[in-house]
Amino acid sequence: MQIAKILKEDKVPTAKAYYAEKKGKALPENPYNWKDSTIVGILERMDYCGHTVNFKSYSKSHKLKKRIPTTKEQQAIFFNTHEAIVEDVVFERVQELRANKRRPTKADRQGLFSGLVYCADCGSKLHFATCKSFNGSQDHYHCSNFFLLYNRNGKAHRNSKRRYSPCYRGYTA
Repeated sequence: MQIAKILKEDKVPTAKAYYAEKKGKALPENPYNWKDSTIVGILERMDYCGHTVNFKSYSKSHKLKKRIPTTKEQQAIFFNTHEAIVEDVVFERVQELRANKRRPTKADRQGLFSGLVYCADCGSKLHFATCKSFNGSQDHYHCSNFFLLYNRNGKAHRNSKRRYSPCYRGYTA
């Protein structure tokens, strides 16, 4: 993940290392070793917006120690209970971006419409196709079922070799 890499390069200590430093305890082996799961946990927590979220999980019995996560509808959210570190608008934008993840290509180009356009034949997502030797006009989208003869509904593509060429005129990133 890119955020973890930036934090490592900038020598930002992890939460564990920061706590150990403040309490005068022994530092971990690598105090700047940020893990992707830690970053994901931070990005998904509403607590940083100044809200308190209760009932995130439950146990079927006091004898069972296993915690079962609850749905968003079952959680109790109390707004503005403490000072916010992250604004609500920024948090919502991050959730929106995380829902529509785009993996960077090796050619360091991303499709403007990646994750937003679908195949006219089968309704599957279109994948952005490019490579370093392509110039911008050769970039294209192809169906995620491009190499399959049949899609999930059992219907064959009308044109299995169809390429969707993007027209970027008038669009800005």
